[in-house]
Amino acid sequence: MNTFKAHTVDTAPSDSHTALQSVKESIGLLPNVFAAIAESPLALETFVTLNGAFAESSLSPEEQQIVLLATSTENNCVYCVAGHTAFANQINMPQRDVDAMREMRPLEDEKLQALNKLVRQMVRGRGRVSETDIENFLAAGYSRQQFFEVIIGVCVKTFSNYVSIGLELELDAAFQTYAWEGRNAKATNQEYARQ
Repeated sequence: MNTFKAHTVDTAPSDSHTALQSVKESIGLLPNVFAAIAESPLALETFVTLNGAFAESSLSPEEQQIVLLATSTENNCVYCVAGHTAFANQINMPQRDVDAMREMRPLEDEKLQALNKLVRQMVRGRGRVSETDIENFLAAGYSRQQFFEVIIGVCVKTFSNYVSIGLELELDAAFQTYAWEGRNAKATNQEYARQ
């Protein structure tokens, strides 16, 4: 994790203790991404708040995982893809959908594919989506309200993707079964900087 520490509830700055304890109790473990972000109580509070807001969205648990996996695979975040594969399995997301998301293939369900496609275009285009992308999303049965909820999901996942990639976080033991290679995932940040 470079020069950054993976904090525990006890080693984190005191203003991070409550949020870390809450994460540990709700997830059952303290993922490395939260442990790293805990260095900044403000960043941790923001990250936890965004996660909570997205969890309260009108998108179903499976739709939420589609947003998070699409963002993570597009950003080539090995850590987050593994973590969200674990979470997708916890909610019993169909394995064919999990595999399609990890392999960046279209989903069979047309509505879910419209969501997947919108998120991928949003990430690739750095927020730029066409009128057609939005029309297809709405025509699939999503609402204008949900368009903004998708953006919350992309934001929260981009936050953790950047932390995970930037610090080259190690996979937690709970996520190792779901390791993902991605595109050129073995290249380190220093190798990337030389390109």
